[in-house]
Amino acid sequence: MKKISVITRTKDRAVFLRRCADDLINQRFPDMQWVIVNDGGNPKPVDEISAYARGQGLDCLVVHLKDNVGLPEGSNTGIRESASQYIHLHDDDDSLEPGFYENMCGFLDKDVKGHFGGVVCSTNRIDERVTESRIEQLSKRPIHHSKNATHIADILTKNQFSPISFVYRRSCLASVGHYDTNLPVLDDWDFNIRFLMQFDIASVYDYLANYHFRSIKTGPLAQTVQSSLQHELFAAVLRNKYFREGTASIGNAMPGLLMNVGRNFQIQHGRTLEIQDHQRSEWTLKRALKAIASKLNMT
Repeated sequence: MKKISVITRTKDRAVFLRRCADDLINQRFPDMQWVIVNDGGNPKPVDEISAYARGQGLDCLVVHLKDNVGLPEGSNTGIRESASQYIHLHDDDDSLEPGFYENMCGFLDKDVKGHFGGVVCSTNRIDERVTESRIEQLSKRPIHHSKNATHIADILTKNQFSPISFVYRRSCLASVGHYDTNLPVLDDWDFNIRFLMQFDIASVYDYLANYHFRSIKTGPLAQTVQSSLQHELFAAVLRNKYFREGTASIGNAMPGLLMNVGRNFQIQHGRTLEIQDHQRSEWTLKRALKAIASKLNMT
């Protein structure tokens, strides 16, 4: 049994999957198995990339699904088909910094008393431009710094980290459960909430994970986070779910209450950011007008 199973869900995105293969090869972490779940896509490029990965010394298992089952069931399939101490979901379009598995698995290995069920690291945002054969990086900046512990109250307000930055113990699944196949998006948020209800999550401060953004909204290269309407819809579904569970059981009322209070906080925070943007724009405009007036007076 390997130390960690790295599960990648993919469908007709060879340009991302090839980068993912190189990403894992460059980790140089031998105690790992890469599990590719081909979610109803063309098997040929997946087989070619997996053969390339094996040729570079990477233990690789491919699961071809006849039909498209979606991200949550793709995750569950990869988990069922693998055996390991730890689990990591590596989306095909994200990437890692060198030493990710050495640091993350090393942290959990040292936690011999099992204080923590998982660990997250700090994360960068990479903006990129993508074609079917080429990826161009446009910018890179920090998006999440895991300097603090992960609190239940925080994650009930909004998701605090993406799958690429999270490694957890397989043994936790017995009480947490698997990914909810009824959720086409935000299944990771729901999973993270249920995980924190049972186990604490530690932090590695280094920026070891990269979450990639691109402005493609349709087609196989699209990014799910770009579908803001769908995310907003299922954010409401999740909040309502936890609130209903709370009203059905008084002892379970707090999560739903915090989620809905957190929604109001998000709205107010968004309005505050809008006001700050307007203030900065006004300040910039005043400076520009002042500079123009000064030049006119000089002439």
